[in-house]
Amino acid sequence: MKNIVECKNCQTKNSFYALTCSNCKAYLRDRVYNIDFGSLLLLLIDSPTAAFKKIVYAEHKNFIFIILLLSSIQLFILSIFTQLYFTNSTSLLENPFKGLIYFVILFASLIFVFSLLVTYLHHLFGLSTRIKDNFAILIYSLLPLIAGVLIVFPVELIVFGKYLFDVNPGPFQLKEGLAYMLLAIEALIFILCFVLNGFGNFAQSKSVLYCLLLDVLFFVVVLGYLYVYGLFFK
Repeated sequence: MKNIVECKNCQTKNSFYALTCSNCKAYLRDRVYNIDFGSLLLLLIDSPTAAFKKIVYAEHKNFIFIILLLSSIQLFILSIFTQLYFTNSTSLLENPFKGLIYFVILFASLIFVFSLLVTYLHHLFGLSTRIKDNFAILIYSLLPLIAGVLIVFPVELIVFGKYLFDVNPGPFQLKEGLAYMLLAIEALIFILCFVLNGFGNFAQSKSVLYCLLLDVLFFVVVLGYLYVYGLFFK
């Protein structure tokens, strides 16, 4: 695989993300200073690959830390459910603020380490990419989780109240149909993250199979983190 851009002026081959030609200094593309969040959301709907190209091209990857924080909160909530239903423990509920702080720090570290791994894998397969671009792609692929924490979770709190984080009785005993519907919505949100991550990788590699493999690896790591964090947090 190669992700090079050929200069129209001197035919020199340049990295995918390059702004100017390494030989003649001619511009290879339009300069992108910052990410316009509103237009990026529309572009993600219309053309996800083009949207992720803009993210790669942007000199300042703004909004990353806001997306990381909000998506981490949603994943932390999912980790609480994982702990409740798989380990019968409530340690995350007993000290949620401490649990959330540790979760965000560890998750950010995990994303960074995974970005290093992806960059190394890209290099092995002949792709020229940067750590900061791969980090940004991973973070922006988590955008749908914000809908979970800002919309779905408040609805769950309103519907189930104090029984949301309980198992006897829990949401599935109180309102089974509604509980499964909300669970399906959360699953769709998670799948959408999976799809966006695939588009992000495709924007740089142009290989569907390679993107799928990276996608599966990333979300196995994320799901594994949710389970392990809930298992070992005290």
